[in-house]
Amino acid sequence: MMEEIATKLAATIAVSVLVVSVIAIYSGEASRWAPHELQSAVLELSAHINAILSRKSESVELVPIPSPAGAGDLALYLYPEGVVGHASGYQVVAPFLSTVHLGPPVRGEIGAAALLSNDTVQGRLLLPNGGQVVLATVTCVVDGVPTLESFAYLP
Repeated sequence: MMEEIATKLAATIAVSVLVVSVIAIYSGEASRWAPHELQSAVLELSAHINAILSRKSESVELVPIPSPAGAGDLALYLYPEGVVGHASGYQVVAPFLSTVHLGPPVRGEIGAAALLSNDTVQGRLLLPNGGQVVLATVTCVVDGVPTLESFAYLP
């Protein structure tokens, strides 16, 4: 009778170890997906915006915001300097080629200090997953000098 109990106890322990091992493997795989999906989304958005900025010409374009499958807690933010993404405790940053001001474009004359102040007030722009952001590159007169400036805002 003791042998029977010992055998059942050993079998129970073996099954428990097996179940815990399988759970650990799958939870490890899940956590590896988050940084990859996050990095892909941030780099894709940054590359799209940088391609538009590199043209150095006036334009107004709708930029698609990535929405990777399985990234439920993904949050993408635009800052004047680049894209920042957060998901599952990870953060990925991708810079822009030039400053992108947040908010609708400024037409006419403006001071450099006013542009900087507006960026500081806006801070960052939370992007809706799977949505779009408008990127407008327009000529502004900054401190008396015609300058090509880029602005990002939600449609």
